[in-house]
Amino acid sequence: MVTKKVNGGLNGLADRREYYRRAKVALSRRQGLFVVNDQGTGAPIIQRGSFGYAVTLLQEKLRAKGFSVTIDADFGLATDLAVRQFQAQQGLTVDGVVGSQTWEKLG
Repeated sequence: MVTKKVNGGLNGLADRREYYRRAKVALSRRQGLFVVNDQGTGAPIIQRGSFGYAVTLLQEKLRAKGFSVTIDADFGLATDLAVRQFQAQQGLTVDGVVGSQTWEKLG
C-alpha cells in the first residue's frame, strides 16, 4: 500500500517510462549529443548509449538484414548484440561501434 502511495504502483512505472522516453526524444533533437562524423566521411559514429535518428536508421538496416531488433532510436543491449553479430559475419572488427566500415557493409 505504501509503494502505491509513493510511486503510483504500476501506473507510476508507466509514467516514469513515458517521461524517460520523452526526455530521450528531446535530447536527441539537440545537435552533437549522439553523432560524431567519421573523419570527414559524413558517416555517423554511434555505439551503445547513442540515441536518435542515426540509431533508428541503423536499426532499420539491421532489420532489413534479418536481425530482430526493435526500432526505438535507442542503441541498447539488443542493438549492440545485433551490431556485433553483423560485424563478425562481415569480417569487421567486432567492437559494437558503428563507423564508416560498418555503415558501408550495411548498405
